[in-house]
Amino acid sequence: PFKPLWWPVVKLQDGLGGKARLYTILALIGIALLTMAMIFVPYPHKMDATGQFMPLHVMHVFPGEEAQVEEIYLLPGQRDIKPGAAVAKLYSITIKNKVEAIDRELGPSIAMAEVLRLQKKRENTQDGQIEIKLAEMEAKVKLLTYQKNELIAQYGLQTNIGETGQFIARAPRLDQLDPRFQQWTNITGSDVRETLTKRAMRPNEPIVKLGALAGPWRVELKIPQRAIGHINKAFATEGRHQSETINGKVVKYLPVDTLFSGYETESFQGKLYESDVHIEAVPNRDDHNETEPVTQAYVYVDLPKDKEEQFKKAGANVRVKVICGDRSLGYSLFHGVWEWFYEKVVFYF
Repeated sequence: PFKPLWWPVVKLQDGLGGKARLYTILALIGIALLTMAMIFVPYPHKMDATGQFMPLHVMHVFPGEEAQVEEIYLLPGQRDIKPGAAVAKLYSITIKNKVEAIDRELGPSIAMAEVLRLQKKRENTQDGQIEIKLAEMEAKVKLLTYQKNELIAQYGLQTNIGETGQFIARAPRLDQLDPRFQQWTNITGSDVRETLTKRAMRPNEPIVKLGALAGPWRVELKIPQRAIGHINKAFATEGRHQSETINGKVVKYLPVDTLFSGYETESFQGKLYESDVHIEAVPNRDDHNETEPVTQAYVYVDLPKDKEEQFKKAGANVRVKVICGDRSLGYSLFHGVWEWFYEKVVFYF
């Protein structure tokens, strides 16, 4: 029944001189067509990266001065933490020395200013020297009082007797108009109360990490060094990036496919704005097995409203493919091979 289909093939085979020659010609035609497809067929050029899903507003609470942690007030995952709420109580000998140094000057200065006032009042004179000395001493008292009050306000110092060096680390302020954002959540990955209590900490060591869960979220992306050149080139080349107007300003962005860990059966679209790509590559300090530098960037993901809550897990791993415009099919699929060949072979010579 399939004779009408096979008959032309048989005739062609006989005309070409046999089955082997036919297969050879068909293979050459296939290779030619595949080569043309690799060169002329456009295909999205995608670069892989990884990141974590985090709230837009994330703040670390630092000691502010080298100090020993005496108590941490926040529980893991604790919510409804108001700006200014006490996070931890600390003790710093450095701050104690600063306050006591001010007090050693402030007490005698206050006493001397009072003596000069009494002297001026008792003598009831217009002696210019007393006036000058009194003005100088009052200015000194005012300056020392200001310095002490600044220390108290900056560190939340406990001014009770015997607690000169104690101070409170507090939750930072949120500059948002939406009242939903006026609270923090403790998103520190573990319970740090046992590990940090009674430990001396430097000013650059965070005590806890706080996040505004009710606000917007984004993917904190780490772009490998081998991919950042393609992304920068896509932003610089017309036709490989997209644009939109935000607050009257035209901004460039690249579409992004995101895949959340634990939800690998569904991907979501996101946007990587040019302004959200850092200009400096830094060592990948969080991954001890990866020595290649990475560039920090941020991706905003369009999540369906009915699925937002289930994906809002601080620190959730996300795989990302940044779409750097259309390139030829062959380059999009095998650009890594070409780059390796150029670096190891062509550039070598």
